[in-house]
Amino acid sequence: MGTNVIRPQLGVRNEYVIIFRFDGYENLKVWMTSRDREYWLNQSKHLVESDPDVQQICGLEAWFSLPGQPLKTPPRYKTALLTWGAVFVLINLLNTFITPLLRGLPPLIISLIITITMVLLLTYVVMPRVSRLFNSWLYPKLRKV
Repeated sequence: MGTNVIRPQLGVRNEYVIIFRFDGYENLKVWMTSRDREYWLNQSKHLVESDPDVQQICGLEAWFSLPGQPLKTPPRYKTALLTWGAVFVLINLLNTFITPLLRGLPPLIISLIITITMVLLLTYVVMPRVSRLFNSWLYPKLRKV
């Protein structure tokens, strides 16, 4: 689905982080065992100091992980609280503004449309912003002084 490259922070870390996103686990498995991946790893051997550190995350962990940091998620109660808050606000907004536009459709179709919209908004719009907004609460030890 996409790739992100996070450059090193001067004077802090001397490593690049490359994030590959896949639309499903099967495609990840295909990539991890592909000749293309093997080719590019071999081509880049002279550019790296050690073997790649591969970390796989999915689901809610991805919403609350810090790029460029070892995989460490905040306490589950914090992720649960922020997720609940985002879901609560979003479901009320969708029910107020979208559900009236869908009147006349079967309830199952309305539910399908609302849940798809909600998951897409949570994944791509809401949770990335919520996790940035509450970053210092989620990761208090990483706050800059």
